[in-house]
Amino acid sequence: MILYRNALISSTCIVLLLLFVTTAAAQQCTDNDLDGYFKEGGICGLIDCNDNDKTVFPGASELCDAKDNNCDGKLDFTTDVDRDGDGVPMCAEDCNDNNPHISPEVQEGPYDRITCSDGIDNDCDYRIDMADEDCIKECKDNDGDGFGNPGLIICANGPLTDCNDSDASIHPEAADNSCNNIDENCDGYNDEGYVNSITECGQGICSSSGLLICSDGVEIDTCSPGEVFSEGPAGNSTCYDNVDNDCDGVIDSNDTDCVSPCIDNDADGYGNPGVITCDNGPLADCNDNDAYIHPHALDNNCNNIDENCDGYYDEGYIITVTECGQGICSSSGLLTCSGGVETDTCLPGAVLSEGPVGDSTCYDTVDNDCDGVTDSNDTNCVGPCIDNDGDGYGSPGNINCPNGPITDCNDQDPAINAHNISYCDPALRRILKYIF
Repeated sequence: MILYRNALISSTCIVLLLLFVTTAAAQQCTDNDLDGYFKEGGICGLIDCNDNDKTVFPGASELCDAKDNNCDGKLDFTTDVDRDGDGVPMCAEDCNDNNPHISPEVQEGPYDRITCSDGIDNDCDYRIDMADEDCIKECKDNDGDGFGNPGLIICANGPLTDCNDSDASIHPEAADNSCNNIDENCDGYNDEGYVNSITECGQGICSSSGLLICSDGVEIDTCSPGEVFSEGPAGNSTCYDNVDNDCDGVIDSNDTDCVSPCIDNDADGYGNPGVITCDNGPLADCNDNDAYIHPHALDNNCNNIDENCDGYYDEGYIITVTECGQGICSSSGLLTCSGGVETDTCLPGAVLSEGPVGDSTCYDTVDNDCDGVTDSNDTNCVGPCIDNDGDGYGSPGNINCPNGPITDCNDQDPAINAHNISYCDPALRRILKYIF
């Protein structure tokens, strides 16, 4: 009984399966937009309400595109409509869905289009006509200060107009604080930012104060010094009252009017005695008959003279290193000053002999006699010059000959020597002999 029931169930399942396969094979499933949903529905699954748009299928995300994306038979948004048929619904920021000529897809400019003067926000950017940068030409900013003439929103500093587009220092945001009668900040006024400052004038009892003001582009100092009196001459009571009577900034003995004229016999600018009327002031010249002696002179000569008037002699003298002797006799010392006399402490070494000819001192490469020449270059190491014809050339020539080590080719005839090459050149002599 149980076996019969199981067999019956199995037979029934097979029949149903065959029926399903037969039905599916009979129904065609179409998916034109390849979004996985078919337009036939039924056994193919949920119906794709627009099988030519892959953004539209059951359960799709809702988009602002005037379409029923999820196939629920309702608009995705209350504003997901396109009443004017311009392709942009209200939810896509169409600011006037009753006019197909107004939407974010419309361009308001360029500046010469009628849309720049129709009083309508054609491109839905909430800017109308010339307030929209699409309707504006390029910014004219000749001085490069960021302000145009006229000012436009496309200029770096916006629509503020530059009243002088040839001067970068003049623009609406400049400081107008110079006194020059120029409207530097383009507000219609000149120099309104100028700030008056306090001034001082006069000296001593004449000192006073005022203001530096600006009038028609010109600075005016309102300060006026007090009345000036005389100070001096030397010996007058005004030279001892501790008051700057003549308002020149100096008082009493510091005022040249209270001091006798400068006595400067050597015209070096220092007087004897020194007074403030002298070119170099009150420093006294200790020798007013020598222009090279005065308080600012250099006392670096070794002469036992106080050239800078400080009470000391030759204190600016600088000791220098000296050299003396030659060869192995070379030495060093100092050039010093004592009692106005320069003294060289350098002493050369002991002098030895070099030569005579053939001596070992002529081959040791040492300047033994400290005369600056060594060995064969020293006349002591070379024999006397043999010059039979007295023409200055020896045979052989050596450094003791008047004309040096050049050898005379004929020491019996003074006309024949190295100086007269025509006689000392054998080849040339043969040619001359052949000719003559």
